[in-house]
Amino acid sequence: MVSKQEDGLGGEDDTSYVCYGDWKTLPVQTADYVPFPFVHRPETPFIENFCVIVHGPAEAADPVLERIDWTRLKGALTQ
Repeated sequence: MVSKQEDGLGGEDDTSYVCYGDWKTLPVQTADYVPFPFVHRPETPFIENFCVIVHGPAEAADPVLERIDWTRLKGALTQ
């Protein structure tokens, strides 16, 4: 998912969000905070979700996103 965000300097930068986890139960298009439905109880050492956020023009962000080993990152999640 890519969305536009004002950079505060009168211009516009792209912000890329890549999220892993069981997000299918959550509404993606919302401006409200939605708590993630964790499977494990709080204060336990499990990684159930994460997001990688890259700010910047697409010309700079795309090469960074292409170099990330997404399979290894997904492998960090607790199954």
